[in-house]
Amino acid sequence: MQIRRLSSLFSPVRYGYCRELFQSPFRALCNLSFMGKSAFSLTLRSGRTAKFSRQGRDHKLWDWYFEHRPPIDFTEDGLVQIEWRGQSVLLRPGTQDFFIFHEIFIDDDYNLSGHDQRLGTVIDLGANAGLFSSALLNKAERVISVEAVGENYRHTLRNLQLNEGVAEDVLHLAVSAHSGETLKLYHNSRNSGGHSVDRNWSEQQSTDTDYETTQSISLADLIAWARCETVDLLKCDIEGSEYDAFLATDEQTLQKIERIVMEVHISETYPPSRLLELIDHLRSAGFQVQLDRDMPTTTATQARMLYADRRHAVATKAA
Repeated sequence: MQIRRLSSLFSPVRYGYCRELFQSPFRALCNLSFMGKSAFSLTLRSGRTAKFSRQGRDHKLWDWYFEHRPPIDFTEDGLVQIEWRGQSVLLRPGTQDFFIFHEIFIDDDYNLSGHDQRLGTVIDLGANAGLFSSALLNKAERVISVEAVGENYRHTLRNLQLNEGVAEDVLHLAVSAHSGETLKLYHNSRNSGGHSVDRNWSEQQSTDTDYETTQSISLADLIAWARCETVDLLKCDIEGSEYDAFLATDEQTLQKIERIVMEVHISETYPPSRLLELIDHLRSAGFQVQLDRDMPTTTATQARMLYADRRHAVATKAA
């Protein structure tokens, strides 16, 4: 790793890019080698500044940037704005935003490239930074984004508004088994996408035990609120709450959903038996279900992608 970082420090190509971008190109080149863990600020030629650090794993963002060179800017409050494949997204330095951006826009973990036809209603459960929702805005008639964490909700709203989304379809709620409950969301200080109603899950990557509260909504009530006959695509990444949310959802509601792409979580709290129960529940509602990898056999902390389609055989990237 250090050899790679050292090579970036002496890269004439990177220095040329830094001259185009920054007020102090040599200082920027040195900082963007990420040889140390101290935070540093970069100032664009426009005068806008943002702060980065290797400890926040921002080197991943910049390594990717120097390879692909998309249009980039900073906002007045220090966010990174990237234009990529017709979308404009805001990323928060020092968070999981870039990793989620890479999953959705680069690795296509949600198989968005497999949706050739324009979609009707899309629901994004666990919107996080709003990146999945932003990617679907030009592919769907309506995108409904649901995010439980206040900071993530506000960032989702910014990304959706930046891409001409509808603010009223961005909801600050936690999807759970029942509506109207006040839930505690435990923060994961190392992972902005790892906040969870399960304290043990959030603490597996952090010792931070602070939390916030938010109101819950059931999947059935959410779809009733949306007033849509069919949900063409439902994405779910809600850090373990998927089991309570979907197992409490009746078959009549599930039959309104055509396709599901879900990240399912395994741990001591959520053992493989819970995943098997979820798969059986979806199959009983008429879905064909497939995992991106073999069924987990231990309670070691891990995740899988689950694809469910009620109309035909599931098509994934691997297929």
